[in-house]
Amino acid sequence: MMGPMRWVSLCRLDELVEGKGKYVEIDGFQLAVFLHQAKPYVIDNYCPHAGGNLAAGHVDGTGCAVCPLHDWLFDVKTGSSLNGNCGIKTYTASLEPDGTVTVEVDDGEETMAMPNTGPMTADIATGTPSPG
Repeated sequence: MMGPMRWVSLCRLDELVEGKGKYVEIDGFQLAVFLHQAKPYVIDNYCPHAGGNLAAGHVDGTGCAVCPLHDWLFDVKTGSSLNGNCGIKTYTASLEPDGTVTVEVDDGEETMAMPNTGPMTADIATGTPSPG
């Protein structure tokens, strides 16, 4: 079961550059915001491979965030890695009429897509699998 969801303002659309990352920290969430094909995408900023800062990377032509440390690839839509069996958290982003990019965050459980395994849920605080 997921906790209550809430929308948080991240930045303005005109602060984003197509294909380049922007680091934003909101309420302890360290996020990478990317503009890909004129649409904002929000992912965890931490690369699970070697701890790279994903916002310092870029999005390639296939829609993958490229980690600047070792060029690991993460699909900005699903969070799936093209390099290994570790995915990253993605967040639902929205563009408001005034040009503000907002993100939906949850203070409870985390859901991430893993390659060929479907969604996986774990408690953010402990990393333990959810029952059932």
